[in-house]
Amino acid sequence: VSEVSWQQKFAIIPEHAQRLCDLKGEKAGIREMRGHAMWTIQGLPYSAKVKTHMNQLNTYEDLENLLKQYGDSLAEGDFSWLFEDTTQL
Repeated sequence: VSEVSWQQKFAIIPEHAQRLCDLKGEKAGIREMRGHAMWTIQGLPYSAKVKTHMNQLNTYEDLENLLKQYGDSLAEGDFSWLFEDTTQL
């Protein structure tokens, strides 16, 4: 069995989140998705730091924004935003 790439994981997470939001409403769906998403990103660079941000998600849009920012960081190798003040995210 081949390893799933981070790009594949990042494509699945929003789909899963949207289904949970449709089923349970955005607030409950995103709250539940936090745990699923954190499990999905484990082992990726700086995933422990990203989990701190993930625990602050409240909306589907927040999730999309975090995945975009983290995906850009994985592609470019710049994770400096993870070491800035988390209230600015």
